[in-house]
Amino acid sequence: MDIEVHGTEEILEYIEEIENKINSNDLKEYLAKKMLDVINQESENKIENNITYTDHNKYEILDDGILIYNDVQNDDGEYYSLIIEYGSGIYAEGQPFHHTESYDNSGGLYWLVPVANGSSLERTTFPIIDIKLQDGSIGSFYKVYGQEAKHIYTDAAIKIEKELSNWIRDYIEKL
Repeated sequence: MDIEVHGTEEILEYIEEIENKINSNDLKEYLAKKMLDVINQESENKIENNITYTDHNKYEILDDGILIYNDVQNDDGEYYSLIIEYGSGIYAEGQPFHHTESYDNSGGLYWLVPVANGSSLERTTFPIIDIKLQDGSIGSFYKVYGQEAKHIYTDAAIKIEKELSNWIRDYIEKL
């Protein structure tokens, strides 16, 4: 008795099509957006009055995965994500990020940022103080105190890890 099976070519083509979609950048794009949603929620919950930080959470699709980062930086090109994640000043978890003369002289309690260079500090509550400079002029400075670690990315990573398989399953079911 011979048994003939018809339609196997269509099934194999369908399976190959699904495999290509799963291996495509579409899945990475879908996952990156889901991850950013979690990260943005964490940053909104942990940073008061700083929607700017949330707006700067970004991602790039790479050949071997997804790169997620925050590109908020001051006028000197220094990134704040490490400071926000791990704290600063006396609250820093690990080595302090700031080694200015004012930081060292204050025993790590604060540092001074010229108002002209501190445009990213405009929306903060750091006090502005005026100091007589060596040339006799008066300079205005933000008196920046250390901040506790926010752990936005590390806490988000735990939530993402718990949801990742669900997101992939949902994506495949939609296919």
